Amino acid sequence: TEAKKKEYEKFQGDKQKLEESIASITREIAELDTVIGPKMKADQEMRLERYLDAFELLKEERQILENLYEPLKQALEKSNETAKKLTFFSRTTFDLTRHANRGIELFDRRKSAFTDQDAMEAALSAFFDFIQQNDFSRDAIKEASRKLLDSFKPPTIRDQLRKDYTPKDFADWFYNIEAFSTTYAIKFDNKDLKFLSPGEKGIVLLLLYLEAEEGDNRPLIIDQPDDNLDNLSVYPNLIDYFRTRKKTRQIVIITHNPNLVVNTDSEQVIVASFDGTRIPKLGYHSGALEDTNPGAPLGIREEVCRILEGGTKAFQMREARYALPKRGN
Repeated sequence: TEAKKKEYEKFQGDKQKLEESIASITREIAELDTVIGPKMKADQEMRLERYLDAFELLKEERQILENLYEPLKQALEKSNETAKKLTFFSRTTFDLTRHANRGIELFDRRKSAFTDQDAMEAALSAFFDFIQQNDFSRDAIKEASRKLLDSFKPPTIRDQLRKDYTPKDFADWFYNIEAFSTTYAIKFDNKDLKFLSPGEKGIVLLLLYLEAEEGDNRPLIIDQPDDNLDNLSVYPNLIDYFRTRKKTRQIVIITHNPNLVVNTDSEQVIVASFDGTRIPKLGYHSGALEDTNPGAPLGIREEVCRILEGGTKAFQMREARYALPKRGN
């Protein structure tokens, strides 16, 4: 009987401990349902809103860049057809590879929904393309974020992670906006700047100098604007600009292209020569394009024709335009 009594008392003690444990767990469950659960949901909603706010800031940054370039854009729109080919725009960019590389490091690829970085990059690319097409609206970002998160199979994210990482690490990566940035870009004739040839980039730079500084009357010195340009590029894109701008400011051009000299109607031409004999000498001969002398020393017209590919054809066109009398051959 004494043994049974002790066994019964032990049973009662174990029962009480078990009931207390059950009561504690029940309180914890109730707290999860009534306090922690709603708080976690509210925190998740707030995190998403802050994520959306970050994209709003990126949009504001884009608008600031647009406003900065607005005066130049208006000037270009009022200019000639060549200037209208030059456009400025700001955009939000996404470093896809960097973000995917950081994300794939979190996962055990044997268990992950994404077994390699290419698959993750494809999912991130679809996400960015969608929100970009919808101009980064809050609703579009919400929808795209939900779809992207679903592709990671949220209930099993903890099981997919490497042992050193937690779901918090995943969330910190998923909602990180460091891979997004705002930048401006330039297009010329509907081609992005990075796809332009070196010569076309030179044209863009000259257009910016000549158009953006329209009110500037200080002398402008340009060294070989014709580098990497053929005549097809020089004529439509540069000639008209130089003719217009030289009326309000002095422009000095160093060039190997006589077409640029002749067709910009240069008022003063300086022909440089180099004598590479035992005692090298540099020589300079200056004058107007109309100055001619078929003998020695050659006139400016003859000097330019000597360098000009195609001979005197450019001069004949110029003389016809101004009805100048022909002198010499």
